[in-house]
Amino acid sequence: MKKKPAVVSRRTGWVPALLLVFFAGGVLTAWLMARHNTVPSVRKPTIPYPVERNADMNAAAVIPPPVSMPLAPVDQGKLLAIIIDDIGYRREPVERLLAAGIPLTFSVMPDQPYTKELAAQIAAAGQEVMLHLPMEPENDRTNNPGAGALLLTEPDEDIRAAIGHDLGQVPQAKGVNNHMGSLFTQDERKMEVVLAELKTRNLFFVDSLTAPNSVGYAVARRLGLKSAARRVFIDNDPGPDAISRHLRLAIDLAVKEGAVVAIGHPGAVTVAAIEKLKDDLVKAGVTPVFASRVVR
Repeated sequence: MKKKPAVVSRRTGWVPALLLVFFAGGVLTAWLMARHNTVPSVRKPTIPYPVERNADMNAAAVIPPPVSMPLAPVDQGKLLAIIIDDIGYRREPVERLLAAGIPLTFSVMPDQPYTKELAAQIAAAGQEVMLHLPMEPENDRTNNPGAGALLLTEPDEDIRAAIGHDLGQVPQAKGVNNHMGSLFTQDERKMEVVLAELKTRNLFFVDSLTAPNSVGYAVARRLGLKSAARRVFIDNDPGPDAISRHLRLAIDLAVKEGAVVAIGHPGAVTVAAIEKLKDDLVKAGVTPVFASRVVR
């Protein structure tokens, strides 16, 4: 009797095809991984503390003087006020800057780990203290101004209370400049509330000019509040060459105009550049001064 040929089940016919797919997928994956490994990965440098330039990085590094900006009287000489923002996160850069041997103004953030300690240490060293008052930036989704920030949606009484809270942590402050605030400083009425409060407390104001349309300096002048406006951001570009170039520019502007405000941050490159600044100032005949010396 003739045997019937064995019947291959259709249910097992997909197995070879599936194995082929797995094999092809493995080869493709290995190829992609090998290709990826030949391209060096680029990592953004980590920043150990929040810095203002990340929040308002479109702020111009150098700005023209406001039309109404008065020049320092001739007999005062060529003055450069350097403000170091974002103080309160770390001790080490402050200690180095205090040892730099030139007058500096330190603007201290509220509600940070070393806010009170560093404000007291700076004042005890004979340097000038300001409050770095956080204000609402234009893009608050990616740019967090931090604790104690002033917001446009807040009632006026809450804004005054926030200012009082922030100043209570930095009682040594002689003046105030804005941290971020590219949105808040464009609102004239809200800036009137802030600057009127500063005037009642006998404090001066420096407009950091994180927004080209800031009304801070103009409103301060109208209210009769002693004030100034930032001319140079030292380290919007944190590279050594850019920082050196902007410090040189700040010195040149002081020679030409008589009184200039430059703002930097306590990053390692900026600190190192300021530590070497004394000789350049002497050669240019520029006197480093506190911010309170250049406000009008």
